[in-house]
Amino acid sequence: FIVTFPGPQMSCSCCGVADAHEVFKPRRKRWCTDIACLVLFVAALVYFGGFFVVTFLKDPTLLDDIIYPKDLYGNYCGKPGSATADYPKAVFPTLDADILIPENLAYLSTGQYWNFRPTVYCTQQCPEGFSLKAPVAYGGASYPGAQQPPVIYYAYQTQDVLSRCFPLDTTTTYERLQLCATPACTNATLISQLSGSVSCYNVESQPEADNVWQMCGEGVSSSLCTQQQDACELAIDVADTQTFVPVEQTTESEAFTKQYASYVKTAMGAVESIIVGPGLVTFLVGGFAAPLLLGFVWALFLRLFAAPLVYTLVTFYVLLCIGGSCYLAIKAGWLDSSDEITSALASLSDAVSAAGVSSNITDSLLSSAEAEEKTLFSVLAVIAIIFTVLSIVGLIACRKAIKRLVAMIREMTKIFKDMFLIQLFPLLSLLLQLGLFVFFLLALYFVGFVWEDQEWYIYAGLLFSYIFGFLWCVQTVRAIFWTSMSAAIAWWYCNRNAPSNKSASRCCPGSGAPLLLSSLFTVLSKHVGSAAFGAGIIAIVQVLQIVMHALNSVTKKRQADSNFLKYVMKCALCCLHCLEKTIKFISYFAFVYVAVRGSSFCRAASQTFGLIAANPGQVAINKMVQKLLGLLIGLSTPIGCCLAAFFFLESQTEYAAQYEPIYCAIAVLVVSYLVTDALVVCFNVGIDTIFVSAFKDMAENKPPKFMSDSLRRGFGLPRYKDGGYEEMDDADEEEETEPALQKGSPHRKGQSGKKVAPAWEAGSDV
Repeated sequence: FIVTFPGPQMSCSCCGVADAHEVFKPRRKRWCTDIACLVLFVAALVYFGGFFVVTFLKDPTLLDDIIYPKDLYGNYCGKPGSATADYPKAVFPTLDADILIPENLAYLSTGQYWNFRPTVYCTQQCPEGFSLKAPVAYGGASYPGAQQPPVIYYAYQTQDVLSRCFPLDTTTTYERLQLCATPACTNATLISQLSGSVSCYNVESQPEADNVWQMCGEGVSSSLCTQQQDACELAIDVADTQTFVPVEQTTESEAFTKQYASYVKTAMGAVESIIVGPGLVTFLVGGFAAPLLLGFVWALFLRLFAAPLVYTLVTFYVLLCIGGSCYLAIKAGWLDSSDEITSALASLSDAVSAAGVSSNITDSLLSSAEAEEKTLFSVLAVIAIIFTVLSIVGLIACRKAIKRLVAMIREMTKIFKDMFLIQLFPLLSLLLQLGLFVFFLLALYFVGFVWEDQEWYIYAGLLFSYIFGFLWCVQTVRAIFWTSMSAAIAWWYCNRNAPSNKSASRCCPGSGAPLLLSSLFTVLSKHVGSAAFGAGIIAIVQVLQIVMHALNSVTKKRQADSNFLKYVMKCALCCLHCLEKTIKFISYFAFVYVAVRGSSFCRAASQTFGLIAANPGQVAINKMVQKLLGLLIGLSTPIGCCLAAFFFLESQTEYAAQYEPIYCAIAVLVVSYLVTDALVVCFNVGIDTIFVSAFKDMAENKPPKFMSDSLRRGFGLPRYKDGGYEEMDDADEEEETEPALQKGSPHRKGQSGKKVAPAWEAGSDV
């Protein structure tokens, strides 16, 4: 008797049946895992939140420094209840004079703009320009507050940015002329054609230009203007401008002011190019809609062409290894003695240089290294060659693992039909991480200013505690969402995608929202401690990396004098990087085991080691192809969206005349990369979960009882049909790769003489 519990239970139930052969353990059979780590994580959250509240209450005005601009007397512009509540904008009335102060000039000259302290007045609105007839005064007796600053007349047009009035270019065009240089104004044919309306024009900046004449001047009719424009071969617009500047302005201060104004103008132009007109539509379509749509296109492409793509990526990997080995051999000078190879490299260098690449670049790439570096390159070349040979031998030996990976990738693509909302799940994780970033950035800001009078070790400890807290919380959020998606996929593997499920082949897609939310609830209610355990280990290594990078930065000068210290620092950084990658690799596989079986993190990590030890070739092939596939999808999709956005906006004449399309295209690139990264995460968690579930199914059930027919076909196993397993045809026999089903197995039709009913029909949970 089978009783199905859809929705939150994520399982099927049957009384009195053990789950020894279940791949996925339902929530009702799970216990809370790693409670001690959960308590420690909750205590850390209480510390981060509580200490932030204490710090905030000690000096709450620090928040006002962020929200409101402050004038030279310490008044907050626009703060409710203050004397300057009706003056919400901040203007910099003596910017040129402030720039010339030696201390400020030194900061600006070295690029330390954050240390620049200009004079600030509060004002009701930002200056819109300078008027000789009705100049606007700032300061004086009408200024709010107990102190009145001196009266100043401001000469710049400004732009309001977060209630700060930043200066813009003060140049104003007051006359614009249309001139023609060819044909000359003395051309008889031209004069006759235009009925004598042509007269030479004197250009003051170029008095030698006696061939120029003005088109469409004052009093010229529109029809004659059109004739003049048609007759002109070289038209030029000349704009006469006027600029109003303060008396204090010098050549040096003018340069910084114009640079300052250009930054503001560029920034505001970039923002406006994204939020108005075609830019906003392009940003939304190219940044969000297109990557999401392309995610399903990629899934369909992998469904149809997984095998050719995987073998292409493997071939590319081999060629990359060979190319890297050859490069290191060239740098080591091993090929210098061969005249043929030297001649070929010289020809290649000439060809690349002829294509427009700098000869210095080609020479540095295709020539041997300096004598003192050849030993290092020789060692690296030997290592690279050994690695390349081992990789090629391993790929040949693991060719069946490649076939199984192709089957798992095809199986993974089914997830997007049954749970198409899974692609949005990592985006929710990203939003939470951004929220954590804002909180911890604010906390570091308060802690950094409030407690700076403490002993250095206490102060450093407080800062590092919040840095570690940020990393720990971010990694925990990632682990929770990874585990949740893995749990949903594991349930899907054992239920909806199982061969006995007659609805598994339905054409209608499903959102998967109930299943995803149910799996998230399972992780939040049972396994946050395990997620925090693994995330804490990753965060500790990341803190060590930060410390090592700080030491590397501090010892830069000493490294210039000591190659030994330089190599030690580089090796330490490399080792920490490898350690982080290794721990992440083990931890995220462990999170899959937590999701599938509800194990504690330590037990899940030991199961991960067992999986790697039992299937090293399969694990290596999986991760290599996943990395290359992630690079292919993660780069091609955002770059394609960016280029499409740029060329589309370039084709919009009115938009391109007013804005630079490159800024909107860059915004599309960034956002589409984040959306595409969510897709890559879905692919990775799908492949890893199916890998763990399938191999666990094969190890515990003879034959596997949850594996779909398409996955069986890829693994070379007999198909499920009419309640049992049928004999494979000749093509399938050639592909049989699973040693668990050898000849003589009672589960094969040819040995038993009849089909064998699957185990779950005898009373299992599914």
